[in-house]
Order: sequence, then structure tokens, then C-alpha cells
Amino acid sequence: MKVLFADTFFFFAFLNANDAGHEQAEAYFDGFDGRILTTEWGLSELADGMAGQSDREAFVQFHHALRTDAAVTHHRF
Repeated sequence: MKVLFADTFFFFAFLNANDAGHEQAEAYFDGFDGRILTTEWGLSELADGMAGQSDREAFVQFHHALRTDAAVTHHRF
């Protein structure tokens, strides 16, 4: 089984259509059928980067989707 380590860079690229890495992250994620591994630090950095009013709701929805997806593992360091 494939495991994707998704760090803050990956999540920002995936969520932001204006990011230089967006198309590559989206193409990889859309075709990915394995498990996702991330960290609490990475999610905290993502939350900080999306703390502006225009991005808050998108973060909350994305965070909820990650937390409820059985294919996503979160590690605390």
C-alpha cells in the first residue's frame, strides 16, 4: 500500500489554485489510492497559514475531512 507523507507545503499547494505547485499536487492527490500520513505540526502550520477570514472556513472543512477519513493518519511528535 502506498503512503503519502503530506506536509504543510503539500496541503498549501493542493488547496491554493494560485500556488506554483497546485497542479502537480492536485494531479497526484486525485490519482492517489493509498494512505495519507501527516503530523499535528503540519496541520497547525496549515491552520496558521489559513487563519485569515477568507480562508478560515475552508480550513475548518478540510481539517474535518482529514480527521474523519480512515485513510488519514495523524502523528503527534
